[in-house]
Amino acid sequence: RGAIVVGMDPYRAVITASSFYLIVPAGGEDMVEDITERLRARAEGGDELPFVLRALDCALHTVLDSYCTHAQVFALSAESITATVRSVISSEHLQSLYLLRDRVGALRHQANGALLAMETLHDEIDKLW
Repeated sequence: RGAIVVGMDPYRAVITASSFYLIVPAGGEDMVEDITERLRARAEGGDELPFVLRALDCALHTVLDSYCTHAQVFALSAESITATVRSVISSEHLQSLYLLRDRVGALRHQANGALLAMETLHDEIDKLW
């Protein structure tokens, strides 16, 4: 009777009233475990929300966690590049820094979109209950 389609790079999912279909990108197998664990914990915790809302919330939390992990990796890369640039500035190092800056900007854009979706979901849940 309807479905929610979730598209947050690089993850895709379709959520129905009773099912959760996840398209897992290469190397993203941990996401399946994270979502399954979150759904199970919420069900066992007596969460009274409909499955579709629980699944969407779990998907959004998992994606935001993934974005945070990527941000931490980027921060470590930035520290390493910055240390190298301080000692010897070359066009190759500057190019690496520009690439990292673009990646961080794209990740920030993705994270903001996911955060907005989560806030909207929580607002809708509050209206229902």
